[in-house]
Amino acid sequence: MCINKLQNDYLSIYTAYEESLWREEMGLGGDSPELYSKLQEFLNDENVFQLISSKIKACKKNTSEYFILNDWKNYLEKNRLNDREQACIRSLKTLESKHREHVRKQIRSRGYPPIRELSSVISSSVHESERAAAWGQLTEIEEMWMEGAFCEIINQRNYFAELRGYPDFYEYRVQYDEGISKELLFLSLDNFVNNTNRECYKCVRDLALAHGESVLEGWNYRLVVPDSVSSTLDEYFPPKIALLSWGRTMAALNIKFNGASIKMDLSSREEKSVNGFTSLIRPAISYEEFSPASINLSVVFPRGESGKGSMRATTELFHEGGHMAHYCNIIEPSVSSSCNVSHILAESQAAFFERFVSSPDWILRHGRALDGKRPGSKEVREYCNRREAGRLLRIRDMLSVAYLEKAMYELPREQVKPENLRALAAEIDKKMTGLYSPTYPLFLVPHLYAFDSSASFHAYPMAEIIADSLWSTVVRNSFGSSGLQVIFDVWKSSGRGCIADLLNSLSKKEYVGQYKRGFVDDFLKSVNWPNDFGIDAEIKVVSGDESIGTYCQGESFMQFCNKLDFE
Repeated sequence: MCINKLQNDYLSIYTAYEESLWREEMGLGGDSPELYSKLQEFLNDENVFQLISSKIKACKKNTSEYFILNDWKNYLEKNRLNDREQACIRSLKTLESKHREHVRKQIRSRGYPPIRELSSVISSSVHESERAAAWGQLTEIEEMWMEGAFCEIINQRNYFAELRGYPDFYEYRVQYDEGISKELLFLSLDNFVNNTNRECYKCVRDLALAHGESVLEGWNYRLVVPDSVSSTLDEYFPPKIALLSWGRTMAALNIKFNGASIKMDLSSREEKSVNGFTSLIRPAISYEEFSPASINLSVVFPRGESGKGSMRATTELFHEGGHMAHYCNIIEPSVSSSCNVSHILAESQAAFFERFVSSPDWILRHGRALDGKRPGSKEVREYCNRREAGRLLRIRDMLSVAYLEKAMYELPREQVKPENLRALAAEIDKKMTGLYSPTYPLFLVPHLYAFDSSASFHAYPMAEIIADSLWSTVVRNSFGSSGLQVIFDVWKSSGRGCIADLLNSLSKKEYVGQYKRGFVDDFLKSVNWPNDFGIDAEIKVVSGDESIGTYCQGESFMQFCNKLDFE
């Protein structure tokens, strides 16, 4: 077996599996459990493993072939499952898929509005009764997710981890994704929590003094402290303007996509997952001949050309677009390296790009309603100041999910019950935020319900902390492309080797909010913004299976975006 055949055989299955997962999240159907089994069959093929081992012995050391084959051997050893482990994960994947479909059918049959619509009511309605009613519906939907098979799923994940030799699923996930221990990860997170407790609780007390105790309820908090959901600026970022602004920002930063094939679903459909995400369908490969990446991206913009939630969707577009830029620039000779990216590192790159959407300079430069109206400087700066004021609480809010998942998987099997999970969530969230209730029902976080994303939510708050450090480094190293070189250097590989050193460093630092929004504003003043530009990728904008438009390399991206019709 030559290296090309090994990699192509694996990619044919891997790509089919990722496409199936994508279709399921888009509400288009799929057969991911069956394809996952085929993927595991490949990874567990003893003949493949022995052949690679024998070829390594016959190879000259320090050659590219030697390193690629060793990389594959390590990847197979990490992913190989025995018969019991394979049976367990097949059962688990099937159970998760059935649970998701069952809950989604329940939600549709009971006529609940989409979760995004309920979140928007909580963020924008001036009537507390409407906000409280929307919150009540969200908690009812949360109950549907928690009931049924969820507790069984938690126990089965822990059983799988035990079969693999780990004390619980969280330990397995952290070591699998990052190559570090759960202890090292939470040493860094505990350090952040301890160093920000005083500032966090002071922020909460100040909110209560300014707005009354009722502001500490989840359905009132977001009206006062906006997140990316709630914004008076929604009308200035309909999908075509948001997409154009994203493209212009990437072009101004001279970010390359290396000929990638990109699919973007920016629609709002009932059957589609509400969570933004990016799927690496096929990694970029540099063995013998270069093969560009294939990537799918999903963001939910509100129905029509404008509406509540467009700023949130724009933020998600930059987050997922940051993933996409990162993946397009991981160019390895070995497929096994390209598919093995540190989750924390990947999220830190996405968080880095999110910062643009909270910059007054960026919003004033790019925001435009469809009738040509521009946002006013005062409303933009008021929005950004309020958003920045709530930033620490947002990070700690995300940490609630990470600490909750850790505690869930550390429960004895017999104690994994809905009432115990609710009690854990209330205790952890109260400690983490100081609010009376979470800013969002914790068990509505979709990452909890899929094997591939569970026990990994820590990557998001960790990424915020790392992104602060990255922006500080960019500014210290001057502006423009030379400042961004710190990002481009990280992109050259999957980056797994640097995570332990990075966390060791962070665990010894006092976090004092080293990020300042002014960093981004000052950086943007040094950027040359192109009036028109192209992107070195093919981009298909879709709504499910329906094509909305296709961008080809060499065309005007501005003209392409202006022609798009999202109605």
